[in-house]
Amino acid sequence: MANVNKVIQIGRLTRDPETKVFGSGSRKTYFGFATNNRKKNQSTGQWEDDPCFTECELWDPAANEGRAKLAFERLKKGSQIYIEGFLKGESWTDKGGQKRYVNKIGIINFQFLDPKPTTPNETPATSGEESPGEQAPEYAGAGVADDIPF
Repeated sequence: MANVNKVIQIGRLTRDPETKVFGSGSRKTYFGFATNNRKKNQSTGQWEDDPCFTECELWDPAANEGRAKLAFERLKKGSQIYIEGFLKGESWTDKGGQKRYVNKIGIINFQFLDPKPTTPNETPATSGEESPGEQAPEYAGAGVADDIPF
């Protein structure tokens, strides 16, 4: 049976990125991400935003200062980005013994969508250019196409 696990979204960061550097030199950067779904309120007839909140993470392999470092340094809460990735589930047992689950987006590629900063003192949270870097080892089997027709 064939499987496809691909996520493409445009949205905004809900908090500043956080990063963790491991002993091997690899880096994980993670942040909250929000997109809006528009729906019509049946009682009022007005269009309303229905926000969808997701956790995102991206990895740089050891000795590679690529996408995860760039995201940590240049993104901030409110930055608009385009992301490509895949859904991944995680589970854990909380302190009360309850099993908890969360779906995250493992980011394979992203692009800054906000304009470049105009003053040197402005935080370069957005650049309008595609991020560099190589694919993290965990994502190697994700089956993402290299040629995107847009």
